[in-house]
Amino acid sequence: GFKVGVSTAGSMKSFGMTTPAYGVYLDNMTVRSGGRIKASTLIAPKAEAEIGFRLKAALKGPGVTPEQVIEATDYVFPALEIVDSRFNWKVKGPDLVADNTASAYVVIGTTQLSPADIDLLEEEAVMEIDGVEAGRGKGKEVLGNPVNSLVWLANKLADFGGGISAG
Repeated sequence: GFKVGVSTAGSMKSFGMTTPAYGVYLDNMTVRSGGRIKASTLIAPKAEAEIGFRLKAALKGPGVTPEQVIEATDYVFPALEIVDSRFNWKVKGPDLVADNTASAYVVIGTTQLSPADIDLLEEEAVMEIDGVEAGRGKGKEVLGNPVNSLVWLANKLADFGGGISAG
């Protein structure tokens, strides 16, 4: 599957970018909830809470709209992205893109919700370490709406003759 990274104003500023970037997750990078990841496979890992989308229909741009993304979505689910940097986070945009947008692992949560049953803009994730809050974010911080990340991705992939497959 695909991931869209650098999708908040803060991350764009941090990496010196003006648009998101995308990466690819392969089967060996996907971990089911409750699974294990060997720390020895990582260099400088960080964890990010994400909203994942499973599609029941393909999306192919140009011209994909938010409404088409919602129609094509089978369900949304919580995910935990483990990002890692071969450059120990001393990177700018080109390095990040060359590093597959720091893709390491994605942990797939078990909750599956129709996008109609959740307020994607106000959905909030709170990250804690040993019971102490380490970070917090709302869906609207992702390009104004998490749906917009799929709009951007489908239309960007169209530039190369591609799209997002169902599933």
